[in-house]
Amino acid sequence: MNFKSLFFLILTIILFSSCIPKSLLEPEFSEKPNLFLFLADDLSYFDLGITGNEFVNTPNIDAFAKDAIEFTKMYTPSAMCAPSRSALLTGLYPHRNGCHMNHGRVYEHVKSLPQYLRPLGYRVALVGKKHIKPNKVFNFDYVFKDSLENYLKKGGPTCVIFASNDPHGPHNYGIHPPEKTKLQKKWVDVKGTRRKLSGYYADIEILDKEFDKFLKSIENANAQENAVTIFTSDHGYENFAKWSCYEMGLNVPFFFKTTGIELLTEEVNQLVSFVDIVPTFIELAGGIPPTEIDGKSFVSFLKGKDESIHEFIYGAHTTRGIYSGHAYPIRSVTDGNRKYIHNLNHEGKFQNIITNGWNFDEISHDGTWGQWLDILESKGEGWQWVEFYQKRPKEELYDLEKDPFEMNNLAENPEYLEIKNKLSQELADWMERQGDTGMEAEMAVPLKAKDMTKVPKK
Repeated sequence: MNFKSLFFLILTIILFSSCIPKSLLEPEFSEKPNLFLFLADDLSYFDLGITGNEFVNTPNIDAFAKDAIEFTKMYTPSAMCAPSRSALLTGLYPHRNGCHMNHGRVYEHVKSLPQYLRPLGYRVALVGKKHIKPNKVFNFDYVFKDSLENYLKKGGPTCVIFASNDPHGPHNYGIHPPEKTKLQKKWVDVKGTRRKLSGYYADIEILDKEFDKFLKSIENANAQENAVTIFTSDHGYENFAKWSCYEMGLNVPFFFKTTGIELLTEEVNQLVSFVDIVPTFIELAGGIPPTEIDGKSFVSFLKGKDESIHEFIYGAHTTRGIYSGHAYPIRSVTDGNRKYIHNLNHEGKFQNIITNGWNFDEISHDGTWGQWLDILESKGEGWQWVEFYQKRPKEELYDLEKDPFEMNNLAENPEYLEIKNKLSQELADWMERQGDTGMEAEMAVPLKAKDMTKVPKK
């Protein structure tokens, strides 16, 4: 090729490139986008129509998700309300922010999302459920649901966290017939189980309608033209999900959609955590994410880049602090393919409001847990999961690619010894970096009952 031909070729490429919208070449968030995050309460990953539960009807969430980027490996650091929300809003894992127990509070020196975004020109509001303390740290504009549209109409860059109460119990019953209800993995098939799940599924459909109203409020306020909207859940639902470090508790649905900004990816399969939300929002808002927090911005993923931001993702559970919970601390680490779980007080007995009600009571055999105990006593189908719910081994190891519901513990399998030792050491190192003292941190949390006069003396 002679010089003249080469010159015209280069000129053609330059002219052609200039005709392509810049957003398709390298997405730019040049204007400060509105930032919206809708947070469900106690919704497991697989319990939407789009994620595989054909029993529930979630047309609004499904339609939104089809046009959004799905993050398949988004994790909350803790499958409990307060620790999950506190981590999401501070960018710090539970033991670093201070709220590793439910009904707890972060340290007063910690910064939260409003304190990061307001200097960047944003109004920052929380709508719905709080379950975060203290107000000094979480100094949102607290807005009622029916006032959201008016709040948005004030204009200017705005961030809204909309925290629903659904599908958290108490549930709405009578909508779905329990006998046709889809069962969850590891859940024992008894009358009480089916009734509980039928109510949970009914509340997911209520959640779907609430999400639609949320989107309509944004549209009615003309706040959607340059916006990021996220749908997610604080953690999974009840047995082997909530109050655990299992995938059904920690791996949450997460759909990320932009309006007015073309992105270069349709799905993100890298490891990400709730602690990454704060730095991501800061970068989208035009700021520089702080380096002293645990989270990292995942904006690079939105631009189609494949490099990981985390080699490992961690989980932490403190049982003292939940109703009727004794000491049963749990920690976990995953590299995305394998999951290692350490039950720090495995010789103890795991219990909570499901097994012992509000006040550490022995459960009678006429309730759902009582029906589970009947299955255990008779060695009926699924009895091993009843036993496993309260008595677990010191170590658990799962191959998430082959066993996504963590039903085959490989911790004693010699073929997996090397990976178990690697993950075990990584978890121990992380706990040390976090200032997580394990059993000592657990015992520092007071026992909790609805009637505090009934708290056990020991």
